[in-house]
Amino acid sequence: AVYLCDGAEFVAELAAIASGEFGYDLVIVDAFDQSGTIPAALCTEPFLSHLKALLRPSGAVALNLLASTETSDGIAGIVGGFSDALGGDTFSVCTPPPETGSMVFGFTRCHVPRGVGESLQAALR
Repeated sequence: AVYLCDGAEFVAELAAIASGEFGYDLVIVDAFDQSGTIPAALCTEPFLSHLKALLRPSGAVALNLLASTETSDGIAGIVGGFSDALGGDTFSVCTPPPETGSMVFGFTRCHVPRGVGESLQAALR
C-alpha cells in the first residue's frame, strides 16, 4: 500500500494503534520539503519515539539526506537525534556530490556484533 500523507502524523497514528507484537524490520525515511531539506517534524523527539516504537528490537531505519541542501551542522544534528533516539549503531554511506549529493545513514535499535557492522556498511554501498 502507498500512503500520501504527512509522515509525522502517519507514524504517530500507526504507533498509537500498533500492538506490542507489531514491528517493522526496516523503515526508510526519504522525505524532503520544497527546498530539499528534511521537514522539521521528522526530527522531533515525538516522531523519533514513535518511529522507535514501530521497530522490532532488531529493526533499523535508513535515512536519506541531500548533502547539498543541509549544512554539516544540520546533518550532524539530524544524525545525532536519530542515533540517540534509536540507541543502537549508526552507519553512513555518502554518494559523491557530482552524482546526487545523497547521504544515506543507517540506524539500528541494538548494537551490531563486531564484524557484522562492516558487512552491513558494505551492503549499503
